[in-house]
Amino acid sequence: MTSDYEVEAKIASVMAVATTGICWAFLIGLLLV
Repeated sequence: MTSDYEVEAKIASVMAVATTGICWAFLIGLLLV
């Protein structure tokens, strides 16, 4: 069993990575246009 804290930490890390990826994709898209 995983604690709620561990689950929240995993979700937070995934969200941070996803947000970073979206930001980079947006910046690269602006450069390519």
